[in-house]
Amino acid sequence: GYTYDSTCSCNTVVANVCMTWSCVNRPRAIACFPGHSQVMMQEGGVTQLSNLKVGDQVLSIDNEQNLIFEPILDFIHAEPNGLYDFLSISVNLSSNDTIVLSVTSNHLIFMYQNTYPIFAGKVRVGDYLQIVTGANLSHGKVVDVKLRKSEGFYAPLTSTGKIVIDNVLASNYADIDNHYLAHVAMKPYKWWLQMFGLTSYNMNWYVLSLQLFANKWAGSIMYDRTFEVNGFM
Repeated sequence: GYTYDSTCSCNTVVANVCMTWSCVNRPRAIACFPGHSQVMMQEGGVTQLSNLKVGDQVLSIDNEQNLIFEPILDFIHAEPNGLYDFLSISVNLSSNDTIVLSVTSNHLIFMYQNTYPIFAGKVRVGDYLQIVTGANLSHGKVVDVKLRKSEGFYAPLTSTGKIVIDNVLASNYADIDNHYLAHVAMKPYKWWLQMFGLTSYNMNWYVLSLQLFANKWAGSIMYDRTFEVNGFM
């Protein structure tokens, strides 16, 4: 089996079987999605993040909750090689189909009927996520959360600060609990991109500055690196 970067201990035992595990990430864990995660493309169909390019038009959502297509501006992180820890969140749809979101625990994702996204590591079985099925916004029930290893990591950046990944509405941001503060703080970088058209594919310097500002001056809550899973893959 794989050696995970996270440390886990059994939290709930039923009939001598561990049903839930409490875990802690290593410090400064990468925040994003694996290369096999998929986005919906404007020209139709889906593509994996490992094949996504700056300028590609992908499905997102605007401030009025309308589904839109918008371009990828840059990647906050992008690394095609290596195996990394991700949560594998299984979501049951009303059609009884199941979709699976792969995401790091410190990334922000949107809950159903909740304006503010939460850390993926705080999602529990029974919660409802905001999803997209066909051309409609809907919701799905979380039925399982596991820890898995996947290849590469990618964190695409869009103008709205949102993106639909694996049919689930997700934020572009991680590590701080305030999506809207992070979005405002990213505006200077987006303006710079629009003016000069330069992309970095790795914005750790900007992200670290944002985290320092959010934590010290804006009172945002930093991710505590803890999460809960039902098993391992």
